[in-house]
Amino acid sequence: MRAPVVFAVVVTWNRRALLEQCLAHLMAQTRPCDGLIVVDNASDDGTADMLADAWAGRATVVRMATNTGGAGGFNAGIRAAAQAGADRVWLMDDDVLAAPDALEALLAAEAGLADEGVVPAFLCSSVRSPDGHLTNTPEIDRRENVLGYPAWGERLEQGMAPVRQATFVSVLVSRAAVMRHGLPLAPMFIWGDDTEYTLRLSRDEPGYLVAASRVEHVRATPGRL
Repeated sequence: MRAPVVFAVVVTWNRRALLEQCLAHLMAQTRPCDGLIVVDNASDDGTADMLADAWAGRATVVRMATNTGGAGGFNAGIRAAAQAGADRVWLMDDDVLAAPDALEALLAAEAGLADEGVVPAFLCSSVRSPDGHLTNTPEIDRRENVLGYPAWGERLEQGMAPVRQATFVSVLVSRAAVMRHGLPLAPMFIWGDDTEYTLRLSRDEPGYLVAASRVEHVRATPGRL
């Protein structure tokens, strides 16, 4: 079986310095991305020039005419990745710094689940703040096993936990899931689009948090908002 074609999709708006760090971490992956798409939400801080100068030939830039928010950006980015032939789309904001083996760990978890005949709704990374605190914690899936107990602990030994929803801070989605469930809802702009989308994906089967896949979420204002 051939290895999946993986495209990273990064949505950015007026955070040139953070975007440069994000892209550098993506380029340093032990399992290289097969493609990189940056959706620039009409930034006016020099981001467009930086991408044209430093990332020409390394990243495909989708330049939006206006700021469409994260929702519109991920809608456009996933669409572009699917049209380019991606089998998997790795989604993140421009303030995410992925550990060198973050993608490799996600794909290893997917392969392990496949050996059990399990197709995850999506996979997501363990996210910490720069000072080491857990952040962007996904919601545990509490669907029950055949004995009527919540089954969330069944794969803890494998470093995985089933989840229902996650944020677009390192989420891996398959092309098949996109074809079945569609794209994020662009009109949601910035609030709740990732929650709605991952809940839609996990309607029938859970996604999985992969502990070995680690990213750092650098935020201008740490916290839930």
